[in-house]
Amino acid sequence: MSVDELRGLSSAMFGNRYRLELVAAMALVKSNEGICLTLLAASRGGLPTSLYYPSVRSLVSAGLARRVRMAGPERLVLYTRRQGPAWKGLRRMMEDLEVDINLRDVARPAGDEPS
Repeated sequence: MSVDELRGLSSAMFGNRYRLELVAAMALVKSNEGICLTLLAASRGGLPTSLYYPSVRSLVSAGLARRVRMAGPERLVLYTRRQGPAWKGLRRMMEDLEVDINLRDVARPAGDEPS
């Protein structure tokens, strides 16, 4: 699926062109990792990070994700998924749609330091 097709589908399904990319990254990342929005935006063509803020706020507000601040030299803010059945279905959906997001560029091990 091309980026334009993905964003069109995201707009139709979620009312936001970039939400499906964020959900895909969070659904496909390993359970002990989190997604850095800055790195995700950079990997998706240098988008402004702010395009992902409404979507991540919705996921956090719904209890599907949490914010984790990383200590150390990178000082990244990561978003990790919370345990729940929704992510299993979303992961399957992303696999079926063949959403291609290079998680090596956007995922980092998540610590236990919520912020």
